[in-house]
Amino acid sequence: MFSYIIKEKLRFYRKLCFYYRTDSSAYALLSSMDRTKRSLVKAYIIAAQGIKLWNETGLAIKEQRRDSDLAVRLEYWYHSYKELWRECSKESELYRIGEVVFWYADLLRG
Repeated sequence: MFSYIIKEKLRFYRKLCFYYRTDSSAYALLSSMDRTKRSLVKAYIIAAQGIKLWNETGLAIKEQRRDSDLAVRLEYWYHSYKELWRECSKESELYRIGEVVFWYADLLRG
């Protein structure tokens, strides 16, 4: 049973990543989902966006490229992440994540 749940989550995550790459409206998946699981879509989308942004950030740093547009997108992503965090986690640890995000955003701006 547990492995089935993991396989279903992976299948959905792969599908979500495909939609995110091809069409930023990944919410189109909602109609084909079980109603009880629809509330998870926001978290999956924020996670997929974060993965993409952190990969872009790493590449920009590796190439020693300054990218203020990427810095802004990273900060906007953090704002969405912060809202999601506050729904299920303690505020006390959030500032540490914010410090990392803003440090990288400043680095990207040069």
